[in-house]
Amino acid sequence: MGRARLEQVIAEPARARGVRYQEGLAALIADDSGGEGGLPLLQFALTQLWLHQRERQITLADYQHVGGVVGALNRYAERAYQELLGPFPEKRIRRVMLALVRSRGGASEATRRAVTRERLGPDWEVAQALAKQRLLVMGHDPARGQETAEIAHESLIREWPTFASWVNDDAEFQQWLTALEEQASAGDILPDTRIAEADRWLAERPEDIPVEVRWLVERSKSEWLRRVAELEEARNRAEQAARQAREAAQKAEVRRLAAAAELSLASREVSLQIPIALAVEALKMVPLFEADIAARHAMRIAARQRSRLDHGGAVRAVAFSPDGTRVATGSDDYSARVFNAATGAEVTRLDHSGAVRTVAFSPDGTRVATGSDDASARVFDAATGAEISRLRHGSAVRTVAFSPDGTRVATG
Repeated sequence: MGRARLEQVIAEPARARGVRYQEGLAALIADDSGGEGGLPLLQFALTQLWLHQRERQITLADYQHVGGVVGALNRYAERAYQELLGPFPEKRIRRVMLALVRSRGGASEATRRAVTRERLGPDWEVAQALAKQRLLVMGHDPARGQETAEIAHESLIREWPTFASWVNDDAEFQQWLTALEEQASAGDILPDTRIAEADRWLAERPEDIPVEVRWLVERSKSEWLRRVAELEEARNRAEQAARQAREAAQKAEVRRLAAAAELSLASREVSLQIPIALAVEALKMVPLFEADIAARHAMRIAARQRSRLDHGGAVRAVAFSPDGTRVATGSDDYSARVFNAATGAEVTRLDHSGAVRTVAFSPDGTRVATGSDDASARVFDAATGAEISRLRHGSAVRTVAFSPDGTRVATG
């Protein structure tokens, strides 16, 4: 429809009823309507102008009074909105209107969209009321078999100040929701960096997020958790492989050191300290059988006398004190003695009238018990040699032992 045709659409219905427009007004209204795409706005404006005709004439003053093409719609939409605030709260009306638009940058970039009855849920009655006020139009989605609601004209988004402010205030959420709906329809998933943002909106605006976006977020979470599990498993496998490689390398090094220790033992030109050091280093790394054997071989060959404890007859019994600093002995020379383990110096002596067959230190190391062929067991002070008690038997005593608390002695 060209410009002339649009002017005819404006003027002819009025002329048919004997009403005329002031000279040039029809052309101005045609310009303000924005061409054929502005017909819904034009309809609002002409309806309001018709109510203001006087003496079968519509004047420029009347046109300016209703606010022009855009102003007529603004006034009508605001009046309809105020009427609906009685039966419905502002929050529900706002929610329905915002559900019918999508924008990446506020009202200036917003577009309308059809929404199903299922999507609006309990707010469908609000949409029906808005449709009765001609702010929305009802339709049908044959693919889903559901009723739909849609904003009557996109001009409402930008030209009705109340609605435009809603869209601008909701710009951040609208931008996020628009992007996620596009991703949901494309079958994509969210990157892990956007999951936290999605959780925030789901917590703040659960009733405004359609089910397909919820499914997108859940799929993205599941995929993210699956990838994390895979990465964790791969890391564990890598760590296990590295650990096994380190252990294998350590074991190889231990076996090498153990072999070197054994070879050193076979050489007369190498100090005995060398195989011992090699074997001990191997045992400190990993206590393998080969390292243990090498250490035992080296220590056996390298053993040296620390001290010599002499008696006048065969030695039949020996025992270390609990702290390892003294040695008690029993001999065929009819004596039990206590020596300094480091120097071999005699500390004390207790004489029997027969060979001493068994000796034992008390748990605290202060006393020594003995058993002898003289048919007695005796307890004496380990420091002074003073006899504390004598236990008579009818034959030789072959074994003695202190109780754990040191208060009793058992003999055999």
